[in-house]
Amino acid sequence: MKKVKVQKIYKGYCSIRNYIVEEAISKNETIIVEYNKEKMELNPSQLKKYIQLSTKIFRSQYDEKPYKLYDYKWNPNKEIKNEIF
Repeated sequence: MKKVKVQKIYKGYCSIRNYIVEEAISKNETIIVEYNKEKMELNPSQLKKYIQLSTKIFRSQYDEKPYKLYDYKWNPNKEIKNEIF
């Protein structure tokens, strides 16, 4: 299980870097996304159903590694709300 914190929700969607999503899919792992103390769980089949609100290629400010953003409808899960992140 991979855990990712996002800084903002844009138009009802959370964004995750493509290499994080692709690694989780290849390892058949679930990603837990946290925003404002709420959490959402995305299993591998859900991770494959991303959209891209922007086709821009971004660059990491630390190592200049290029990445794209995969966007998912923000829908926090009630049952994992109290899990320690």
